[in-house]
Amino acid sequence: MLHSASMHRRPILVFSVLPLAIIAFIAIAAPRAALASQPEIIFQFPKDGMVLQQPPKVLQMCFKQPVAG
Repeated sequence: MLHSASMHRRPILVFSVLPLAIIAFIAIAAPRAALASQPEIIFQFPKDGMVLQQPPKVLQMCFKQPVAG
């Protein structure tokens, strides 16, 4: 019985390329899903990056949509 070289390569390609394709898909899709689920801040006090003399008594954040917990 003769075996061609392509018969031996096919399982190797399936086992090496398929996991890499799945990992690449997850890596590309995951950040988009995470960004889509983040609420959009329309007002924040104190503003991000403000240098404060002392800790603020109150933190305020207003979001564009209601935030579900």
